[in-house]
Amino acid sequence: MKRSVFTTCLLVSMLMLQVSGRADAGLGQAKAGYGSHWSFQKPDAPAVPSVRDSAWPRSEVDRFLLAKLEGAGLAPLDQADKRTLIRRATYDLTGLPPTPAEVDAFLEDPSPRAFAHVVERLLASERYGERWGRHWLDVVRYADTAGENTDMPVADAWRYRNFVICAFNEDRPFDQFIREQLAGDILAKADPNISSEQYRKLVTATGYLAISRRHGHDAKKDHYLTIEDTIDTLGKSFLGLTIACARCHDHKYDPISARDYYGLYGIFASTVYSFPGSEGNKPITDLIPLKNSAEINTRVAEWNKRKTELEQKIAQSKKALTDASAKFAKLDSQPATQLAEGQINIREEQPFAVDEVTVRRGDMIQLIVDPNGNYGADTTIIEWELTEIGGGERNWNVTHDVVDDFLASNPHADRLGNPQTWAFLDARQPGKLLTVSVKDNENRAGNHVWRIDPLPSVFVNANDTPIAAWTTLPPRTVFVHPAADGPVGVGWTSPIEGRIRISGLVKDGHPFGNGVAWKLVHKKGDFLPVIATPQLELATLQAAENELADWLTREIKIEHAYGVAEGKMVDEKLHRRGDPTDVGEAVARKNIDLLGGQKVTEGSGRLQLAEWIGHPDNPLTARVIVNRVWLNHFGRGLVTTPNDFGTQGQTPTHPELLDWLALRFVQNGWSIKQLHRIIMNTAAYQLEAGVGPEQKLYGSFQPRRLSAEELRDTLLSLGQTLDYSTPAGHPFPATRNYTQHNPFRANYDHNHRSVFLMTQRIQRRPLMALFDGADANASTGQRRLSNVPTQALYFLNNDFLHRQAAALAKRLAKRTADPAGRIRQAHQLALGRPATGEEVAQAREFITAYIAAADETRAWDAWCRVLLGSNEFLYVN
Repeated sequence: MKRSVFTTCLLVSMLMLQVSGRADAGLGQAKAGYGSHWSFQKPDAPAVPSVRDSAWPRSEVDRFLLAKLEGAGLAPLDQADKRTLIRRATYDLTGLPPTPAEVDAFLEDPSPRAFAHVVERLLASERYGERWGRHWLDVVRYADTAGENTDMPVADAWRYRNFVICAFNEDRPFDQFIREQLAGDILAKADPNISSEQYRKLVTATGYLAISRRHGHDAKKDHYLTIEDTIDTLGKSFLGLTIACARCHDHKYDPISARDYYGLYGIFASTVYSFPGSEGNKPITDLIPLKNSAEINTRVAEWNKRKTELEQKIAQSKKALTDASAKFAKLDSQPATQLAEGQINIREEQPFAVDEVTVRRGDMIQLIVDPNGNYGADTTIIEWELTEIGGGERNWNVTHDVVDDFLASNPHADRLGNPQTWAFLDARQPGKLLTVSVKDNENRAGNHVWRIDPLPSVFVNANDTPIAAWTTLPPRTVFVHPAADGPVGVGWTSPIEGRIRISGLVKDGHPFGNGVAWKLVHKKGDFLPVIATPQLELATLQAAENELADWLTREIKIEHAYGVAEGKMVDEKLHRRGDPTDVGEAVARKNIDLLGGQKVTEGSGRLQLAEWIGHPDNPLTARVIVNRVWLNHFGRGLVTTPNDFGTQGQTPTHPELLDWLALRFVQNGWSIKQLHRIIMNTAAYQLEAGVGPEQKLYGSFQPRRLSAEELRDTLLSLGQTLDYSTPAGHPFPATRNYTQHNPFRANYDHNHRSVFLMTQRIQRRPLMALFDGADANASTGQRRLSNVPTQALYFLNNDFLHRQAAALAKRLAKRTADPAGRIRQAHQLALGRPATGEEVAQAREFITAYIAAADETRAWDAWCRVLLGSNEFLYVN
């Protein structure tokens, strides 16, 4: 039986009370451990100050602000006019301009609550969540890509983005918002009969943790850095603390120890994160199903069982291959006779020739190429030919023998029917065959590779035309690339007994770096049987891998969230100097001592951590979020370092007001929308803009430039091309052969709101980079503000702006043929006010002159660009 939302909430609340009771006990004892720093003290209800000008304040907030102004000998400016107010409020709450009809309705409303009605209408709009959800996405460094060396796309990250937008629109209590993001999966499983919709929301909410940045070539091996990113964002976003500074040593400035850091670390080490794949570990794993039915769970379990069986089969094949390779390594390690050697620098080539060598059947001649300096710059072309002297005068040419069917096997047959002539080798000791085959490497047709991930490698361009890669790969060519720590080799195993002559060429294939060294050696012994066995085992391994790849295509198709789940419980050992390979004693999972130091008693501890963070007695959480909301209304926070409330952060300009707001916020059920009402209905918020000394004390309003998203969305709305629907994911390619040399890069355009644009970590959208969008690699508490010439050039030259200006011009033309009417309408749409008589005259003069030089359509397009390039359009007063 489906339970009602009320029943589900009641059950979850009962679970919360159990955990909260334990949290209460710890937090009640924590006060004595707080330092003397202001933010570490629990807020006390401050007395609302008395003021001389008792007529000006509309609320307690105004009294706190006015007391400071009067103390400084200053007075607030006058109230802003109604047009300015509605434009300010509409951009603040929705990120879009008010329509002319909305402006007119406000102007015509004589009620003293007219502005309060505007605020209520805007808070009820779906556009509100898109605007304020974006603020939170800045703080949690949201991105649609993983951030490791390939910046792998994350197909399901968008669900968390949409969850955040929905949470703001629903005015989710902020303490509940914390619990859902840190432990939504645990809450979802607390009630086995939870509604499917609520289950989806809760498991999706844990995307807060899953979107932590991944690092390196194999992101699973570097997961400790992902946990560091989680802890860093957790501390900054909820607590305004730089907890990650305690990873390598006790925090230098705040009372946060390395034991605190690893107490938290254990909580997240006991958590399974959805894995997006990486260059060194391709499979996407541990996504969270969005359905929780027994039938689905059974089918998924059966599929996972078969997947595990196939993975075990692969592991067994790999062990057999390793065992077989050991015999090759033993024979390969014997002393060799050097036939030739050399060294080439960038853009150089070096031929080699050996007139006569006597070989026995099974001997191996190896061409070995060593790194010589800069890793990543050692792509080398090889040409190599061996010819029998006397006898059948048989000939072997590496290019002719292997290019057409390069991936057929390793070792590879020659054209004469000998099955194990050419071997592609990891020439680092102990030597072994390259065992990983890649067809069409990095999505480049004909670029086939044998390698040990990622290097060393032997590869070909099997095409009749060049391939543009990290360098130009000539057609029908064999290449080698050594590893950073050792050589790569190509071996010729003699199928004859007799004499041979050898010729060839070693040529730089990548004109950057420091070139390579090379040598040609003769190794005696019967290599044929010791490479035949690895060849068979490699074929078995490839068959098993193909079977697994086929099984993966049959995965039970259910929707997933990019989230987290409970894992194996672990207390992390302290990493000395932050080094995970140098560990000390285990640290019990716990809260930081500053907030009580309570030990985890249930599961990973994420739910208890959420309760500790969202507890009313926590001195930081309410202050931090209240400050963020204030900042995004006034352009600066009461604390101007929104991500750092520690001793290195700034002290509040109005500490009593901050505490009053934080306490009222908790009393009002942690409601963000109620906080907006308190702030926006003050006299201070409704002041006219100014730049005098009173502005620093909120005696006038601080003008602000439109954000990158507001600019783009406004341009689309003015041209009536903005799509207000809510999109889902992004059109990521199905093939994911990305590497550090060829990382994922894309820039998907659409006309939805900018919050829905695909956000990358290693590459920013040009508009976001130009107009100071958030950095998706780290928590952005407040966006920096730049003023550079290229921003002005955007309004002159950018194609997108030109298209939207043209769309606005067409919109005006449809409304009226009267030039003066078009000009007045354009001002109403773009600036929220009618044009003056002088502005109409100037615009007509401009358009007339432009028509004489071009045509009427282009003239109106150009004038719209002028209007959109004005400071009045770009700034909110």
